[in-house]
Amino acid sequence: MDDLSRTPPQSTEPLTDGRLRRLVRAAPVALTHAEAHLRAWGLQALVTALSIGWCVWPMMNIDRLPMFVDNKLPLAERWAFVAWTLGLAVPVLAVYAVVGVRAVRRLGAAAVSPALTRLNDALAPLVLLALVPPLCLPKIETTAPWLTHVLALIGGAWAARAAYRFPWRPREIDLTARLHRWGPPLVLALLVLTYGAAFTLLSITQHRALGSSIFDLGLYDNMLWNTSRGEFLASTFIRGGSHISAHVDPVLGLIAPLYWLAPGSETALTVQSFWLATAAIPAWLLCNHLLGRPWLSLLFAATLLLYPAMHGANLYDFHSLTLAAPSLFWLLYALETRRWKLFGCALVLILMTREDLSLLSCFIGAYAVLSGRARRVGLATIGLALAYFVFVKVAVMPDAGIFMKDSKDAYGYAYYYVDLIPEGKGGLRALLASLITNPFFVLKHVTAEPKLLFLLKIFGPLLFLPFLARRGKVMMLYGFAFLLLASRAPVFSTHFQYPVVLFPVAFALTPIALSELDRARIVSFFALDPRRLVPALVLGMFVSGALFSAKYGALAPSDAFRGGFTRLNRTLDTRQSERYDALLELIAQIPADASVSASQRVGAHVSSRDQIEMFPDGWGADFILLEPGALDAATRKVYTQLKSTSAYSLVGEKHGVALYKRDPSRPLPNRAK
Repeated sequence: MDDLSRTPPQSTEPLTDGRLRRLVRAAPVALTHAEAHLRAWGLQALVTALSIGWCVWPMMNIDRLPMFVDNKLPLAERWAFVAWTLGLAVPVLAVYAVVGVRAVRRLGAAAVSPALTRLNDALAPLVLLALVPPLCLPKIETTAPWLTHVLALIGGAWAARAAYRFPWRPREIDLTARLHRWGPPLVLALLVLTYGAAFTLLSITQHRALGSSIFDLGLYDNMLWNTSRGEFLASTFIRGGSHISAHVDPVLGLIAPLYWLAPGSETALTVQSFWLATAAIPAWLLCNHLLGRPWLSLLFAATLLLYPAMHGANLYDFHSLTLAAPSLFWLLYALETRRWKLFGCALVLILMTREDLSLLSCFIGAYAVLSGRARRVGLATIGLALAYFVFVKVAVMPDAGIFMKDSKDAYGYAYYYVDLIPEGKGGLRALLASLITNPFFVLKHVTAEPKLLFLLKIFGPLLFLPFLARRGKVMMLYGFAFLLLASRAPVFSTHFQYPVVLFPVAFALTPIALSELDRARIVSFFALDPRRLVPALVLGMFVSGALFSAKYGALAPSDAFRGGFTRLNRTLDTRQSERYDALLELIAQIPADASVSASQRVGAHVSSRDQIEMFPDGWGADFILLEPGALDAATRKVYTQLKSTSAYSLVGEKHGVALYKRDPSRPLPNRAK
């Protein structure tokens, strides 16, 4: 530091030829000192000063932001931008000048560089202002996804760096001692309830805007209705009349009793939102157990509630797989705290959620064995999970294969991995053959651009910290294989439920990695202080999570966010409200025990009944409810026949929704092909 602040000796000697020669010889030394100061604190000081103007003028003229995208801002406005930026930089640079002069007067020239470096550390958060305008550019999340991901990641990393170097003492970071000991739990409860209420409202609004569908909200609503009446996992929508043709998810039996009080899709959506919100509770408990900082752990839990992948799973209809997120957090919390009764309950709940989650449970058991935390429990977990998986496949499901085969009683899933299982033949053996014999193709397959962007959305909000967990990474192997080997785009997308097999484990690994920082090689290599680094990284995660959420989550308007295949409807416009009211009027004319055939977008509104199928199936049902304008070409042929036959009469058609009633006294023609 002394070298940076050492200045050439001053002299009052007249400018003679000898003096001039000495000045010329001293010039390289002076330039070296200036360069050293610039690297030490000058460049960051300049960026800090300019960041305010880079943010203020564009946000004051936010209507001009679209012109930045194509570099079409008029020249006069560009100069106004420059003037604002420089004008706002002057006061900041003046602060640097005052601090530098005071340091010289009090301690001499050697104190300038340390003083201005400390000022840089104090003002470092201002640099984040420069990220605001580019992240506010219209549709940047879809037109420049790589740039958006990188900016969000840089924002989190810079926030972590700024928090680490901020001039505070570690004991001042956690304010728990100053507040009531029930403060963090109460704030957490408020966050959970707020998330549950907000996403219940969003999901119901999406449903009423006809943004949901028979597959899968109507399917699960029909299953819950039938299960509540004693027909376990039964549904007339699917092959074999039972969901075991696709998955075994007895966890739905825990939700079904609510259908005695309030049957309907909106009940399922409400349960899903609040159930998913409770994942923040074990996330907070786990982080607090490992780090011992309740308020800091609250930021970690809040990052989870902001997480885009969680929003996508929540707002894509209803799925049993989505319900696994809280159970996985509870399982890992119980493992870390050695609460074995809780561990057993969470494991049973996971196995009940979906049969293939038993494979993920095996990897969690492997972590318990490899980490040395509970070898016996880990081996027992692997044994129980495998035994359950084999039992369900052999004794319960109609096909014992891992991917199953398409038949009249079963759904095959080999097409999810069609690039590695050509023509969907060979199942697991074909997949393993591809992995072994063609590793270069597999590498190209898993590093495709959409998958890399997907990984950035999964790990960017976590600043890639899960990869610092030494033995815990084994738990992510199943999620990586499940998601990255897939060929079907929805599997490696944050708009669907599939990332649930990975992100709860990644989140749980983050506090584990933070608790092991004192043994991490990267920390010792850079001589970092773990006491300061842990809170800095958690704050950086929160900032990165908020930025990713703003561009790819559901809480802020985003051009990129989808609830499954459809854009999110945050409110109902006049047309949608009138259409929904008309739909309710038509549904009110359908008796509760009548059979119904319904089209995709309206079927989930009438699926709480014994007999319902998706149009054009169910030809001959008592009522046919459909949205004619949303029918595909093949289904439209049947609709044309429906309008012409005397076997059905039009009950009413309003705002694009039509209801037809069967006349049993008239002959029903064969359905058009």
